[in-house]
Amino acid sequence: EPPALRAAGVATLTMVGVWFGRKPDPLTILVLTLGSMALVQPQMVEGVGFWLSAAASWALCSSMTTEKPPGLRSATKDVITGVMAANIATLPIIMWTFGEWSPVSPVRICSSGR
Repeated sequence: EPPALRAAGVATLTMVGVWFGRKPDPLTILVLTLGSMALVQPQMVEGVGFWLSAAASWALCSSMTTEKPPGLRSATKDVITGVMAANIATLPIIMWTFGEWSPVSPVRICSSGR
C-alpha cells in the first residue's frame, strides 16, 4: 500500500543518509520517495491512499522542526502543529473523495495520542 511504501522509503533514505554522515532533509527525502514510487508503479498515483499519504507527509515535513524541541511544552506544540497541518492538508482530498469530513477528527487524533 502507498502509505507503508512511502514510510519505508523515507525511513530507508533517512538511515542511508545518516549512515553516510548527511543531515536528512525531510522534504527532499519525501519528494525522492514519492517520485520513485510514481516511476516504479505509475498506477499507484491514481489511488487516494497515495495522495492522502503524500499530503499528510508533506504537511508534517513542512510544519514540524527537524531539531529536537527544547522541553515538553515545545515538543507538544510541535506535535499538535503537525497533526493540525496534516488534517488541513488532507481536507480537500477527503472532501473531494468522500464528500464529507468530521470536524472533530483533529480533536480525536490529538486526544487519542495517535
